Amino acid sequence: MIDFLEEWLKMRAGAAPVWVTYGPDHAPVERVLKAVDAVGVVFHGGQRGEAFPWHAIYKITPKP
Repeated sequence: MIDFLEEWLKMRAGAAPVWVTYGPDHAPVERVLKAVDAVGVVFHGGQRGEAFPWHAIYKITPKP
């Protein structure tokens, strides 16, 4: 999954739209992916972005 998201991010010039679900009972929300690594993801927002560890993400899907 990390490799796929890294490629998606490269194809979108560092601002990849994604759908993120934070739990099984949560609705997906649209976010803009800024960075991804083995620890988690960073979304655009605030001055430095908003970081989330992988355990806080239930599902993440690229938005076409």
